[in-house]
Amino acid sequence: KGYGFEGEEHEVITEDGYKLSLFRIPPLKLPSSAVLLQHGLSVSSDVFLLENSSLAFSLSKKGYDVWLGNFRGNVYSHHHINISSNDSKFWDFSFQEMVIMT
Repeated sequence: KGYGFEGEEHEVITEDGYKLSLFRIPPLKLPSSAVLLQHGLSVSSDVFLLENSSLAFSLSKKGYDVWLGNFRGNVYSHHHINISSNDSKFWDFSFQEMVIMT
């Protein structure tokens, strides 16, 4: 929540047990369509929320239902149903799993 926008957090569990956080910014106007913004490697969905004029807020102002994804292993998606992030098995995934199974 910030800059006059509401926010929601949703948890999704991948087929292989990783818990991913997605954030939603509901539209400020009547919704037109949903849009998913996915960050690049080594960052998080925060990159879309840096200031009031960010892409996520601009889309919400125009009536889009904005969803912000987070890849496994980042600050918002570092949990698993069975494995601790302190265990090396947690980090045994590749770019392929991030793209296909995220």
